[in-house]
Amino acid sequence: MTQLDTAREIWQRLTAAGVSKGVTAGLLGNMQAESAIIADRWEGDRVGNLSGGYGLVQWTPATKYRDWAKARGLDPAALSSQITRIIWERDNNVQFARKGQTFAQWAASNIPPEQAADDFVRYYERPAVINSGIRQQFARKWYDQLSGTTPARQAASGPAGSVDDLARQVIDGQWGNGDDRKRRLGARYAEVQARVNQLVAAGSKAAPPAARSYVVKSGDTLSRIADRNAPTWQTLAKINNLANPDLIHPGQTIRLP
Repeated sequence: MTQLDTAREIWQRLTAAGVSKGVTAGLLGNMQAESAIIADRWEGDRVGNLSGGYGLVQWTPATKYRDWAKARGLDPAALSSQITRIIWERDNNVQFARKGQTFAQWAASNIPPEQAADDFVRYYERPAVINSGIRQQFARKWYDQLSGTTPARQAASGPAGSVDDLARQVIDGQWGNGDDRKRRLGARYAEVQARVNQLVAAGSKAAPPAARSYVVKSGDTLSRIADRNAPTWQTLAKINNLANPDLIHPGQTIRLP
């Protein structure tokens, strides 16, 4: 798959999920700067360095994304898994931190690709030194090249990706229901829906997966636990009903997402 093919699949998936064209182009501009839009890219090409960055947007540490993907039965190296993660982050307001605006609100905003590229650096990546110039140039290039690739055109032939990936995305609720799902999946609806039915039937016979948990050790903080096991410490605080996230103690069991 060429860089253009990869960029086009990202464009189609994100815009079909309701991300504006300007924001999608901004994300692509940042992805090009971070990973050359290569899903299975390790920071500095140090393969297996879990403390460094990984993937399209160089999630750091790599375990933040890779553990999330594995816990959901997704292949961390797959392009579709990483797009799913970005959509999940948007839907759960994870990683993007801008006062007065959620990730979903920003993702749907009709802003120029240059502004989106700069916003993404400032509020998602948040580096010590912000230099968005080259990212803005990349974002404009992708916008000009792909802005004619709309979800409606995609639906005519159906989305890209393997039938298994698409089926799992359907089960996760990313492709709607009923006639809306048929329209969005286009020519691929029959094969994907058939696989969905198989997976659902198989899942109903299997035992539910065991809940994940972590036992607090001396010196642990919620933030440190989240670095290894969850998207953010706020996620852990929420699912564990922690009124004061600073008050955890050795021996305490923390539920993990």
